Amino acid sequence: MLAPVVPPTGKLPPNAKPHWDWVQTLLPAGKGVEGFDVSKNEEELWAVTPEGVVTIVDIEHKIIKDTLHTGIKGAHRLLFTPDGNEVVIVSVATGAVVKYNATTKKRVKEVV
Repeated sequence: MLAPVVPPTGKLPPNAKPHWDWVQTLLPAGKGVEGFDVSKNEEELWAVTPEGVVTIVDIEHKIIKDTLHTGIKGAHRLLFTPDGNEVVIVSVATGAVVKYNATTKKRVKEVV
């Protein structure tokens, strides 16, 4: 929740209330980052570049927690599995589908 914004008059309107709003933080996650997903527990955001670099962001602290150099050329989208245990990365260039363990950050399986 965000506090109401005080207008230039310096006085809040009588009906001003706290509200939900979008807050953004810019982090250097790599060139061309497009695909991303948030972990089931909402603690991490994983984002992938076309060069296959995965940036893992600690959402609460708004910092880059880890970077994985997967080597997946043309990486386009990624997605946490419904149970939150794995992350699936898809390559638009090769058609590869690659699974990573969300906890260990290790490659589990690749299907081409």
